[in-house]
Amino acid sequence: MNQHTVFKIMERFWLAVAVIMALIGTWMLIDGNYDGARIPFFGAFGAGVMYWLRRYQRKRSNPNN
Repeated sequence: MNQHTVFKIMERFWLAVAVIMALIGTWMLIDGNYDGARIPFFGAFGAGVMYWLRRYQRKRSNPNN
């Protein structure tokens, strides 16, 4: 497994975490737990930032993609 493949796997992992956390936060909002929904949304934000950083790192490591 080369470095580019590892970067792609990590990028997809953080995207999946961000989507799952956003869905959990939305479900908690619909359920009426407004205070508890903040934690999953902060987690989704953090995972989104990690996704962006990993994507930036992958793009910088291989200028062809």
